[in-house]
Amino acid sequence: MRKPPEGYADVNPSLMTDDELRRIHTEMGAWIEEALAQAAPNIPSDDVYDSVYARLSEISSERATRQREDRGSFDAGRF
Repeated sequence: MRKPPEGYADVNPSLMTDDELRRIHTEMGAWIEEALAQAAPNIPSDDVYDSVYARLSEISSERATRQREDRGSFDAGRF
């Protein structure tokens, strides 16, 4: 099992660009999927998994908020 994404604990979703959020979301989501697929001796500790999952949830929430805000704007997020 590989280590969680580098610096994930220091990620501040509100200060990231949409592209940065998309990249870290994809990377952390892949890590979560890999962690769930591991056999018992290789799984990450519950603390590490829960920490990554909590940060991924924050990122997802930020992305969803921005998408809702974009839908309400004049350009509807096209730019």
